[in-house]
Amino acid sequence: MESSAAYEMAALQALTCLQTIGFIIVDYSLHDLVLYRALSQRLLPIANRGVQLATLILTAPQHESQHHSELPMK
Repeated sequence: MESSAAYEMAALQALTCLQTIGFIIVDYSLHDLVLYRALSQRLLPIANRGVQLATLILTAPQHESQHHSELPMK
C-alpha cells in the first residue's frame, strides 16, 4: 500500500474512533482529501514546468540592440 494511502486510512480510522466516543468532526471529508490529492498530483508537474520555463527565460542571455555609438558610420 502506498504511504499516502496508508496515511489516509489511518486518519480515517482515527476520526471514526473519535466519532464513536462522542467527538464531533466538523468539515472533514475523505472524498475531498482524495480529490485534493489527485488534483495536486496532476497540477504539481504543471507548476514545476512553469517554474522551469520562467527560470529558462530569466537566465537566457538578453539580445540588446546596438547603441548609437556602435553603429557603423557612413
